[in-house]
Amino acid sequence: FGLVGVGVVKTFRWQVMRELRWLVMMGFAVFVVFVALVSSAMQHRDIWRNSGTLWQDHLLDYPNSTSGLLNLGVYYFKTGAYMRAQPYFEQILVEHPTHSKANEFMGNVMFNAANYEQAVQYYQRAIAIDNAIYSYYGLGRALQKLGDHRGAFTAYQQAVNRNSQFGQVYPYYGEVALRIGERDTAIMALETASQLGVATGESYSYLCLIYGDIGDFDKAIENCEQSVQIDPQIGRYAGRYAHVLLLMDNPA
Repeated sequence: FGLVGVGVVKTFRWQVMRELRWLVMMGFAVFVVFVALVSSAMQHRDIWRNSGTLWQDHLLDYPNSTSGLLNLGVYYFKTGAYMRAQPYFEQILVEHPTHSKANEFMGNVMFNAANYEQAVQYYQRAIAIDNAIYSYYGLGRALQKLGDHRGAFTAYQQAVNRNSQFGQVYPYYGEVALRIGERDTAIMALETASQLGVATGESYSYLCLIYGDIGDFDKAIENCEQSVQIDPQIGRYAGRYAHVLLLMDNPA
């Protein structure tokens, strides 16, 4: 449509001002082209509906297209259809076993299937290829699920070192830091999560507990109240709040 518009303007300036018959001929030609373009657009309407239909159409013509397989797999993954996404990433890895993104998303698929051991393997493979920040985050999440808090701490630390504004890592980074006794790092990570607007009820509840234990009761109460407001149904938040109140009444 853009090219037709440019052509009309150029032709108008060149010929229409000379003879009226050129205006009639050009008008008819533009009408024919316009009808053809509208017809073509209507035929492609279903293909252009979303990125899923677009990449499906692409793969009909190029069934081994790496970009097509990856993008269609990512589309299904982001819509929550994890098992539907998996074959596309697997097909890429058959031909390109060192494809970083395919390994990373296979790790994501395995994580969402609660197959954390395999998720770790895929994330480690992706990291060995290009040190991708999201792969470190995924590795940390999988190791944390397996109870390897020290390994998860190291993975989250690598992610933060690569991008200090990678917000979603901080709530988990703070949690595993606390579990392995890195209290200062836990405070930093959980406070950063709050500053970046990604803190969870769990984040505030842990800060409630930490500040209570070190005697900073103003901050402790502030975070206790935040956690309970976010989800008053979770008993451990109320329990930690009660623990802080007891400490206030009976300071060590």
